Amino acid sequence: MSNNAMNFSVYNPILVPLLYFVLLLLSHFFCKFSGFFKLQVAAEMVPSRYLSLDGFRGVLAFLVVYHHLIIAYRYHFLDGAWKIPDSRFYTLIGQGAVAGFFMMTAFLFWGRILNKGDFGAVKEFYVARLNRVLPAFLTSVALIFFVVGWETNWVLSVDFNQLIEQVSAWLALGFLGAPDINGLKNTGVVNAYVFWTLKYEALFYLLLPFFSVFILRWYFLVLGLLVYYFIGSVPDYFFINYFFLGAIVAFLYRVEWLRVKMQGIVGLVVLLVGLSSFYVLSDSAYSLVALGPMFLIFFPVALGQDFFGGLSSVSARMIGLISYSMYLLHGIVIYVIFTQWKSIDLFLLKAGLVFAIVYVLSVCSFRFIEYPFFSKK
Repeated sequence: MSNNAMNFSVYNPILVPLLYFVLLLLSHFFCKFSGFFKLQVAAEMVPSRYLSLDGFRGVLAFLVVYHHLIIAYRYHFLDGAWKIPDSRFYTLIGQGAVAGFFMMTAFLFWGRILNKGDFGAVKEFYVARLNRVLPAFLTSVALIFFVVGWETNWVLSVDFNQLIEQVSAWLALGFLGAPDINGLKNTGVVNAYVFWTLKYEALFYLLLPFFSVFILRWYFLVLGLLVYYFIGSVPDYFFINYFFLGAIVAFLYRVEWLRVKMQGIVGLVVLLVGLSSFYVLSDSAYSLVALGPMFLIFFPVALGQDFFGGLSSVSARMIGLISYSMYLLHGIVIYVIFTQWKSIDLFLLKAGLVFAIVYVLSVCSFRFIEYPFFSKK
């Protein structure tokens, strides 16, 4: 395949809505023929749910997968470089999706505190978070270790103590990075280096009880500004800014007239302005200039703007339901397909295969790994 043909097939933006539509069809199938998932999605239809965010979560997971497909294709088939895409569009959809996840986390948990008036039982909170996060995480780590063993022919290539250190680092929720395991170069490529975001989510959960002390008090704003200035300005902790913005949106959600406006044509205009300004003004979502546009994107969606019902549809919310497993598993699927089927040079075929397998594995992961733990009372 010529470079021009390759670039057209890989960077053709038509593939993005096309593959998302495929996921919607798969979701429709599972919701129609699986009693379990039909009940799970139907159970979300309660006043306390943010239905637009349920669908938005699925869109974000889909965009992360596509972003890593582009990066992995370059790594495996072009120049061996794992770096952001040359295309601004494909760079922004991945980075913007990660920022959206951070904002959503802060919005949901800060909103709960606002609704309850306090943090609640700390122990119960952390037990619930561990039950929600760890099972799927440990499953993905086990799969990574299996791939590493397969790639290294099950032969120990490093000192045993060194191997223990490497394995331990991978179990640390991203806090210790993604070191090579057993001599496999660029082991992080196996799961597309996705664990780094878990570190920031974990930090948010750890700090949340402390910040909740300032609930509904004027000095929360002062504290937030101090966090924004002293922590958010540090490159490694820039992402704190997105958690801060999510918490602000949680406050704004309590203003009824704003919710009404954001759920109508005004909210749609705000969303479109946010999307266009994000693309025009930003080279990276991890920069100060991107904060404003990302706020304009997230704000109306969090307050109920569902894009003509697209975000609150059953199929969209089904993708959101399995989004955590999609996030953790997609890199492994990409790696296996791109390394085991190198003779297949058609990007669309590989991308379609990746999404289909990721979707089915994520459905199984949610049903048999995630759900049994987080559904415990």
